[in-house]
Amino acid sequence: MEFKQQSSWFYYEDKFPADTFATGLRYDIRSINLHLFPELRVGEKVKFVFSGGTVLQFITNTKAKGKQLQIITGKPNIEESIDEPNSKRVAGVVFGAKISLGVEIPLYKGLYFTFCNAYSAGLNSMQGSIKPQMKYFNCLDINIMGGLLYRMNNEK
Repeated sequence: MEFKQQSSWFYYEDKFPADTFATGLRYDIRSINLHLFPELRVGEKVKFVFSGGTVLQFITNTKAKGKQLQIITGKPNIEESIDEPNSKRVAGVVFGAKISLGVEIPLYKGLYFTFCNAYSAGLNSMQGSIKPQMKYFNCLDINIMGGLLYRMNNEK
């Protein structure tokens, strides 16, 4: 199980003769993900780790907020906060799939260096019931992770 927050920053400009509307928007999605799949480990000292299967994602909260700046030639700039139509709270369930490939390299007496590359996709985010409410939903995640792992019981 994991808690995840995805944040995206959008910036766009609408240009007209003599004035411009510059808009910046931050969009946050918070979710709890439940990974339902086995893990396969291959190798003696250096272990290669493979896992993959389904993911159940509970979207707990979404939020969008931003500012718009109106720039008119020869006049002071006007800045205002904007309400994004998709800023209302959206909650729901998304089904997905994830595959992960990694390696564990022993360093010293139970201390390992780990490296993992994982890909996940929300299967119903493109056409599911949440799509009309989630204008900016990211349906593909690519994670590259590295770290140190210490095993207290290092008999295996």
